[in-house]
Amino acid sequence: MGVRCAGLCRETWTTVPAGLSEADAARVRAGHPIWPSIINLKYGVLKKTRLSWAASMGKLSRVRELCDWRAGVEVADKDGCTPLFDACWDGHLDVVRELLARGANIEA
Repeated sequence: MGVRCAGLCRETWTTVPAGLSEADAARVRAGHPIWPSIINLKYGVLKKTRLSWAASMGKLSRVRELCDWRAGVEVADKDGCTPLFDACWDGHLDVVRELLARGANIEA
């Protein structure tokens, strides 16, 4: 059973807004007032972010991509678990290293 995030898909957030070059899209994301809310949107029963799901599944390339898009490495789910906690809990050492390199707080 897959978990879906309502209203957004990978294609939506790689081309925000549609038709822009990657450099222009990155500038839009950097200055867009609601981009942090979009990239850190919580969904599912546990109210996890995309980054938390990727970390718990051990998807290193996805974690890197989301971090490059400024996903919050400290955004916790409804139980207070951060992406770093999820990666540690599920034993994904490569993801743990990446999150620590991206500034995740080991004390969170």
